[in-house]
Order: sequence, then C-alpha cells, then structure tokens
Amino acid sequence: MFFATPGFLTPQIVDSFNPIDLSPLIYLDANVGITESAGLVSAWADQSGNNNDFTQAAGSRQPEYQATGLNSLPSIYFNGAKEMLSTTLSSAIQSMSFYAVFVETSGGASGPTIIGQTSGSTNKRIFTTPPDSDSRVFLWDGGTGSVIATSTTYNYSSPIVVSFRENAGASGDGRINDDAWSTGESVTSATSSDLPFKLGNRGAGASRPFYGKISELIIYPNVHTDPEADQILGYLNDKWSIY
Repeated sequence: MFFATPGFLTPQIVDSFNPIDLSPLIYLDANVGITESAGLVSAWADQSGNNNDFTQAAGSRQPEYQATGLNSLPSIYFNGAKEMLSTTLSSAIQSMSFYAVFVETSGGASGPTIIGQTSGSTNKRIFTTPPDSDSRVFLWDGGTGSVIATSTTYNYSSPIVVSFRENAGASGDGRINDDAWSTGESVTSATSSDLPFKLGNRGAGASRPFYGKISELIIYPNVHTDPEADQILGYLNDKWSIY
C-alpha cells in the first residue's frame, strides 16, 4: 500500500523535468518517433533508449495519426479495429509505475484495453476502462481484475492523465488527474515476464479493443515514490493541458 500527497508540481518545476530522467522501460510520445503514411501509423518508436518499439505492418490494423487530436496536440487514434505490437521487451517487468495520457471516444466499448501483454485472453492485461459515462475505473485484469483508481469527476470523452504503481508483491494504487491516490489494492496476477505488449487491445482470445486517442504512455520497471510520481504527473498535466 502506498500513500501520497495530492497535487501537481508547479509549472516552473515541471519545465525542468524530463521523464527520461527516471529511466523508463517504455516511453511513447505522439510528438516524436511516429512513422506514418497518408495518416496511418506503421511504427511508434520507444523514446526510452531500450528499443521497445511498437509496429503494425497490416494497413487495415494501423491506427491514425492526428496532429491535433488531443487538446490541439498530437495523438494516435484507435477506432476499435486498430492495434500495434512490440517485440519481446528488453527486460522483464516485476514491479512497475505506469502513466498514460488518453481520451476515449466511445462510451459503449466493452472493457477497452489501452495496453496488455500477449499471453492470453485473461492474463496480463495492463489497463482497461469499463464503459461508464460519468466515472473512470482503471483495472489490472489477471482473470478477475482489481480496481486501482476511480474518479467521478471526468466522463469518458474528457482527456485524462492516469497513473498506477505496483510492487512485486502485487500491491498497488492508482490516481487520475489531480485526484488523491487510491487507498491501495491487491492487484491480481502481476506480470514478471518480458512478453510483447499489444497497444490498443489485449492478447489472444476475446477481443477488448480500445476506442480512443493515446498521446503519451510511460512504463517504468520500479515503484515510484510520491515525489517522483508527482514530477511525472505534473509534467504530463502541464504538457497536455489537462486540469
């Protein structure tokens, strides 16, 4: 269980900070590393230096690049039929800190998956957002799933910043925008593998595609302290104008 002091850092501190400073495992930013043709994205390069890039060779499965898709800044749009896949990760994940900036465009999707490992239909799905027009609930799904953060302030059509931390003992907490951290959850089926990730859908089996726009996604292979998390959340909040 983790404890935190709510609130973002001031813009002056955020401006001097770069998420690379904390050595991410995966770092996707829609401002950089995009390979696209006629608006369709075939590759999204990892900015962490670990070469955990995401690609999609099939044109029919390629998401759409939108130069002003989220608060007038770039995003990658997944319409429920699009997904991208990494290769085997550069290292296994045993504990993690996860951050994402995104907006959903459909409130009727069934358990849409932002990102998940490709191990099967129920295991190692990283984040899902159940359809709900007036609250956001983020889950780790290891067959049963665990609520890690909830907000009644933002509906599905609002861009949000989400964070989640989990240790190797499968205890974690989550946070949405400037809400307080959740009280701590027992998070089932924590991953310890280096299996590839799928962006915009889950692994094999029943499909849970994402309908929406992703602008930034960062995964660290360790549990961040409150000040570290505040730095990143403040940076993302300021950068993408999410208040």
